[in-house]
Amino acid sequence: MKSNQISFFVIYITLFMLLIFLGYLHQLNFLKQHFSLFNSIAILMFFDKYFIEFLISLLLITILLKAHYIASVPGLIVLFVYVLANIIQFSSIYFGGEFITPLAIENIDSFYILFNVSNSVSLIFILIILLIGIPLLSVLINRYFSKISMKLSFRLTHLLILLSTVSFTFVSSNLPEDLQKRVNALNFEKNIDSFSPMKKLYSTLFSKTNIDASPKTLLNQVNIFKLKVNSMYPLIKKHRDISPFQAKKNKKKSNIIVFFTEGMSARVMGVYNNKFKALTPNLENFSQSSMKVENYYNHTAATYRGIIGQICSLFPTYGGYGGWTDNYKKMPEINYYGLTDILSENSYHTIFFNPKYKNMSRLDEMAKQIGFDLVLNAEDLSKKYLNGEQPLQKDAVSDFQLYTSLIRFLKNYEMDSHQTIKQPFFIALYNAETHAWYDIKKDGKKFGNGKNNTLNTIYNLDHSFGKFWKYYQSSHYSQNTIIVFTSDHAHFYDKSYVDVIKKYKEDDYQKLFVDKIPLIIHDPETKLPRSFDSRYSTSIDFAPSLVHFLGLKNERNPFLGESIFLPARNKAYGIASYGNQYYVIDKEKIHSMTNSNKFNTLLKIIQKNIKITQYLEISNRIWDESLSKKR
Repeated sequence: MKSNQISFFVIYITLFMLLIFLGYLHQLNFLKQHFSLFNSIAILMFFDKYFIEFLISLLLITILLKAHYIASVPGLIVLFVYVLANIIQFSSIYFGGEFITPLAIENIDSFYILFNVSNSVSLIFILIILLIGIPLLSVLINRYFSKISMKLSFRLTHLLILLSTVSFTFVSSNLPEDLQKRVNALNFEKNIDSFSPMKKLYSTLFSKTNIDASPKTLLNQVNIFKLKVNSMYPLIKKHRDISPFQAKKNKKKSNIIVFFTEGMSARVMGVYNNKFKALTPNLENFSQSSMKVENYYNHTAATYRGIIGQICSLFPTYGGYGGWTDNYKKMPEINYYGLTDILSENSYHTIFFNPKYKNMSRLDEMAKQIGFDLVLNAEDLSKKYLNGEQPLQKDAVSDFQLYTSLIRFLKNYEMDSHQTIKQPFFIALYNAETHAWYDIKKDGKKFGNGKNNTLNTIYNLDHSFGKFWKYYQSSHYSQNTIIVFTSDHAHFYDKSYVDVIKKYKEDDYQKLFVDKIPLIIHDPETKLPRSFDSRYSTSIDFAPSLVHFLGLKNERNPFLGESIFLPARNKAYGIASYGNQYYVIDKEKIHSMTNSNKFNTLLKIIQKNIKITQYLEISNRIWDESLSKKR
């Protein structure tokens, strides 16, 4: 390859890196930092691994491109991979505030929702600069340097690259203590433990989590889940709890409806936060005659893990892509035992409302595997309850369509209840429209000027719930049906949501996929307090808490969580985990290995315990089927 072509690529990649670096500075709000020499050096050191990656890649590219024409092809491949990897990582930082994660890969089926008009224009603008602007500038610079000896210039280039790499490596590994503390503080502040785009992308795409562990390794460890380490089914334990609340006399088994709202955080609900009263007026009205559970967090993410984890009180191994969505047929057979099984053993008919098309997800299969008797997907809802109206979202019914379907289902059920159907029901309903990056469809309700899609989707969800709540209050269900409003997990920190957090000055918010989520319980037949403090419990406690609340007969279960209503519950902290991240939640904040030293020892023990329970899960050692009672 000609020297001037090589110099073109060198200039191109250098300018590209500079542009992306400025983009990172802007997206991570470094440009708004108080300027000082100390701060500036600390910021540069925060990007040390980024610069080292760039310098090594640049050196490799220039060496390969100077080889024989055919041998220079690897250099072009390295250049392409390096540029593409950085575009992917920068896009992830731009849209989601962090490098692409295993959780993002698992939810890649929702990738299309990023391409709204605003995001598409931004991406096109970036690509135009990269594909046209930088090459043009490179040509101009190349002409200026054409008079200089190319041979000499490349020797100098290689020398400078080597010196820069060695210097950066040496300096970054020998920082003064004060400067190292400042760099660590930036890591905590930005929630990025290592700013290494290439390495992070590689580990996300190719590294596999090792969960091959034996329960016997717990013998010398703190056994936080009280596992019976010598048993074939270590999770199974005896269970006898009496309902914690005073029910009305002659109470029959109540119907139950649980709303697993997609990505709803408690902090953006007027029920929990006065700043948002105008956003969720119907849920506020619902809460006036219900019990609001406070200091309650999601224990995992995203949807598949969130729903399985709450129904079965587990930290599930499998999420979306690589699991339920695209690898379902290769997943091991697992006998789950959870809330649905206990309800079935107590004569309940269990039903799951899936808003998605059957072939667009594996939610149908997931719901059936965790024990639901009946699953109604988007096709079923459209045909049976929407008069053939097509789902308004690309892959699912809208929230308004979903709630309309629920109301019509209940009306039909009410007419049949005096004839063929005698048993009480348990309905779990999952919606899709409040998903991160989504905006409302044509049947939706905008909030204010409609410019923020997060506010729109939450306001629209509240409006849809309000239609249901109005129907419920006028129906006979208001006398015998428990309503539980909660979430599959907290809201993801996409750009729109973070804008809301900043606008409403939620200063205690941590940019994590763990946060307070709602748990609101309405029971017309039980005297409940207006609020209940769960003391930093998490949604892993959902199933045991509801079983306890209902006072259901249940002699054994494999739940990792425990009822939040137990008077002897003495833990003042909660546990959460998703991907390969682990958290301890207390009154101070959500602690991880990267943002706190307070629970480092406990977090290591939690990691080991969770991996062991996941080993038991994929080994089909959650539940002994011989203990199951015939339905």
